[in-house]
Amino acid sequence: MHNLLKVLRDFVSAEHKRDIDAVLGRVDPRDTGSAGLSQTHRHDESDDAGSDTDTSSHEFHGLDVLEEDLLRNEQSRATGFVGRSSEIKLLQRLKLQTESLGAASRSEDFHGLSSDGAGAGPSPIGSTQSRPQQDYHSAPVTISTSTFYLDCTKVEVNHNVDPWELPDFETAMKLLDCYMDNVHDSFPILPKTFIVGELHRHYAARQQNPILPVSSDWLAVLNLTFAIAAKYSHLTKASWRAKDEQDHFIYRSRAQILGVDAQPFLPHPPDLPQIQMTALLAFYFMTIGHINRAWVVLGSSIRFAYALGLHVRNLDRGVSEVKKETQVRLWWGLHSLEGILSMIIGRPSFVHQDYHSAPFPSPLPVEEPERRQSQVQESHGVPVMNRHPETIPTISRSSTIASYLRSRAQIGLISQRAMNTVYSAGIVQRSWRYIQRSIETLDADLGAWSASISPELNFLYGDNGLRRERLILEMQHISTKILITRPCLCKLDDRVPGFGVAPDEFINQTARSCVEAAISLTQILPNPINATYLYQMGPWWSLTHNLMQALTILLLEVSHSTITIVDRGEEALSAIKRLIRWLREMKTTDQIAERAYTMAFGILQRLADPVKSNISDLLREDAAIFTSSETPMTDYDSTLDQYAQQNLFPIDGYQQQFLGQTQQPEPFYPVHPGHESTFSFSDQPVPVPGPYSTTFFGPSFSTPHDEQNYFSSNEVSRILEDFNTDFPEQ
Repeated sequence: MHNLLKVLRDFVSAEHKRDIDAVLGRVDPRDTGSAGLSQTHRHDESDDAGSDTDTSSHEFHGLDVLEEDLLRNEQSRATGFVGRSSEIKLLQRLKLQTESLGAASRSEDFHGLSSDGAGAGPSPIGSTQSRPQQDYHSAPVTISTSTFYLDCTKVEVNHNVDPWELPDFETAMKLLDCYMDNVHDSFPILPKTFIVGELHRHYAARQQNPILPVSSDWLAVLNLTFAIAAKYSHLTKASWRAKDEQDHFIYRSRAQILGVDAQPFLPHPPDLPQIQMTALLAFYFMTIGHINRAWVVLGSSIRFAYALGLHVRNLDRGVSEVKKETQVRLWWGLHSLEGILSMIIGRPSFVHQDYHSAPFPSPLPVEEPERRQSQVQESHGVPVMNRHPETIPTISRSSTIASYLRSRAQIGLISQRAMNTVYSAGIVQRSWRYIQRSIETLDADLGAWSASISPELNFLYGDNGLRRERLILEMQHISTKILITRPCLCKLDDRVPGFGVAPDEFINQTARSCVEAAISLTQILPNPINATYLYQMGPWWSLTHNLMQALTILLLEVSHSTITIVDRGEEALSAIKRLIRWLREMKTTDQIAERAYTMAFGILQRLADPVKSNISDLLREDAAIFTSSETPMTDYDSTLDQYAQQNLFPIDGYQQQFLGQTQQPEPFYPVHPGHESTFSFSDQPVPVPGPYSTTFFGPSFSTPHDEQNYFSSNEVSRILEDFNTDFPEQ
């Protein structure tokens, strides 16, 4: 009953909260078991009957809930819902904690402990039980003010550009080569040989006929590859990059005019160009920090892929093996992109493992199946392990990339299972034993995956030349490790009934693994700090996410002051400082990193005094950089500007596929006045709700599905009366 009241407290009115607090304040939770109270509320499952820890499922995990009205304005809709598996959600908690609570109340509310230190049990960040109360003297800490992504900024289509215009051949080849070198191997959305060959043929033909008819779909895909490559060139400060840092917006505008915005999808059956255009547009949005738009657009691409059956095994003998493999790789490219976006934003994936049967990418290179097959035949069927080294065929790079794609697909499935089990809303109905088994199984699968990676790609075997692929896989491994183990990053009270030695030990060890995984990320980063090198060698499309995922874990650990890494406290602080310095270096070319740096450094400064951490070196370095900088600060979103000022530190500023619509290029593309992009958002400032405003907490009416209205007022009163009967006030 004691645990039930604690859970109940977060779903009732303020008046009933006070009544519950009064009851809980005079009862020792250890006494409730001897009072003969009803156990009808105790959660039990058939597979876990008799478990003495079933009651703690609600305390260990919380539901995703909507804590604000996302329909209130365009900026809140632009950011959208963010789930608790996202580091953005954890940043919101940290920001709320550091802005609203003092050191004493932070220890009480953040860990779910009563004032005398007795009995709240595990209360991990992200659970409804650990939610600090809002300080109404300050602006609400909403998701749109807690994200370091750029969803709230405009991304309108420029209809003044000529969509049929192309850059000169040299620039086009540099951009296409850049895309193929830095995106294609990880996300094989396009058929590389076809695209490159078609570009050469098109430019050669234009010399003979400048008004040569061309497929608008092909041009749209080409412009999207240009846009992605142009963005990459500015991140890495490529010597050949355009002087105009907004050139990628022009390429994207041309692509949307020709492709995405030119044809409504609903009246037309899906085709491959639609899949590829929407996938590339989603990838582009991700690279410029518009995660919500990327997630929505990719959803269309995946539904097109489902409609064309790319998610199932193709047994049609009339289709060549090369074409089948190309489509398989397209599917897994979509799968990888979906997994990244779902993890970043904390939303369910559109792809579910139980509903697709597409094979993993083949180890046979798509570009050279005949030559590779002849090599296998020449070996006379002798297994590779039994041959002499000189008789083993040389592994080509394309074969290695196939193995790399397979490894990415496999770990992507593990991440997806983690999202669907440990972070799903249905987990609240499960027992603690089920949760523990899920985490143990996922962690074991992750270990088996890392051991199964081919030797030339395995990051456990040292350097062998494939640095980029190995680094990307290792960073993906760390990210998945954090995802799986993070729910255990909490503080336990030894006096909580129902938690024996085994659960305590498991939670502490798993939480320790989570923190150690976050620290390990800093140990694989180059030294000295070189942002350009990391963008060139790492997962540049989500690099800030990787760093911030680890950084939030370490900030949480510091704010908890828990015992998980009591012997590695200085190492954790050192890792935090290193990640902060990486973000500071990255922000010179990446506005996502710039905002992440602003937010993370601000939180660290507010935590420094309460947790007695010395960050004077970071403050001196930041002040020195700001003083010596002659460039103006970046035009920040006003909410981040305000947040930074409160913390008193400076801010730095894709010949058959495209046989479709063919048009003659026009010397002038008509402008459509008043035509707004689907993805544009207003520049109006966010209205700040006043004290106790219902816009922060969501709808002011109750529904059967409202998590915060599980219990009626009468039910609450009845439960309190029962409790008072057994424990009368002295």
